[in-house]
Amino acid sequence: RTNPQLMARGLTERNIEHEIAAMRVFHHSEGLISAHAFLKHTDPLTSKTMTAVITPLYNGGSLERVLKNKTLHLSFQEKFKIAKDIIAGLTSLHTKGYAHRDLGARNHFVTIDKRSKKKRTITCVIADLEKVLPIQRLKGHAVQGNTEYLCPEGLFPEFMEGSMYLQSDLFAIGCLFWKMYFGKKPP
Repeated sequence: RTNPQLMARGLTERNIEHEIAAMRVFHHSEGLISAHAFLKHTDPLTSKTMTAVITPLYNGGSLERVLKNKTLHLSFQEKFKIAKDIIAGLTSLHTKGYAHRDLGARNHFVTIDKRSKKKRTITCVIADLEKVLPIQRLKGHAVQGNTEYLCPEGLFPEFMEGSMYLQSDLFAIGCLFWKMYFGKKPP
């Protein structure tokens, strides 16, 4: 009542217990999405169990949406700020020994704060923590959720283990940065 905030509510009928656990581990970590609440209820019409995740509202939507928006025109400094935010989020994961494994442009959320017509502040967080796992538990798992960001060694997940997954996350954000700066997929 004293500090109202506009929030987003993601609703699903899928089991997202693993993602909820990851969001709790990384609650308020720099560069990562943070949830304010997790709610479960049974839909009275379908009798399905629904889970709602309450997060801050990212008014720009996904980074993929922002990059496709032809009227937004991100400056070099704004793209650089987005890149720094993504690196901060990846650092939050990697320093605790976790790999993300799904770092496509659709899994980053952007907030655009327009203070005036000439000045705006852009922030970006890494979202979709569904595939986040500690590297000790990673051996032979899929490397990235989107093949557009797949490192060459990720073609053979049976040989992947441990810190190789951290390196594959770095390859994925390198591809994302290329796409962000040049407006197309890397060669």
